[in-house]
Amino acid sequence: MQQQLAIVIIGISCVLLACGDEAKEHYNRGVNYQKQGKIDEAIAEYKMAIRIEPNSAMTYSNLGVAYLWQGKYDLAIGPFKKVISLNPTLNLNNIVGAKAANMFFAGTHFNLGFVYEKQGKDDLAIEEYKNAISLSPDGAKAHVGLGLVYHKQGEDDLAIAEYQKAVHALPKYAWAHYNLAGVYSLKKEKAFAIVSLRKAISHNSSWIEQAKIDSDFDNIRQSSEFQALIYP
Repeated sequence: MQQQLAIVIIGISCVLLACGDEAKEHYNRGVNYQKQGKIDEAIAEYKMAIRIEPNSAMTYSNLGVAYLWQGKYDLAIGPFKKVISLNPTLNLNNIVGAKAANMFFAGTHFNLGFVYEKQGKDDLAIEEYKNAISLSPDGAKAHVGLGLVYHKQGEDDLAIAEYQKAVHALPKYAWAHYNLAGVYSLKKEKAFAIVSLRKAISHNSSWIEQAKIDSDFDNIRQSSEFQALIYP
């Protein structure tokens, strides 16, 4: 199974970010540094923005993502939890609409779930992925994240169900199709595996190289269908 990076939120929003000029300047510099890969500098700017505007959900979100990019998962947890704690006080549903607000906070729950998964805290990861789905049921990435944890726990039928929900929500989601193919292969359901793998490759041909070395496909590797698909 393959894992993707967490949701990245580095845009600016005067709704999610309190718009005092000085805080906004630090925030914008942080965003620019983060886009340039200068993560330490970005973190310093976000921290200065937070000192000025301590209830800025977007700044905390980006700070958490910056720590996540550095692999500092313990440090990422605090900012993501702070974003979630701010939800009741920001009243975003009445400002940007329920869908936009839910997507933002669903993204934060996903990021927190991703961190817990990387730390091996599967039960907490499952809880956060489910929280993300409850806010944004069509969030394909959260369904895949949940499926990955289920697969790791040996619950492949539950994993398949989550991957199927992901591709139903986002039919061209190659990552979901690829992971679905891997589980089907492990279950020796060759026909389903080939169909899913073909869809993954049709939407993103880079999965061909991964499939060549992925042990999940050992059960179907010698089949003519797999060979034709991966070595055309």
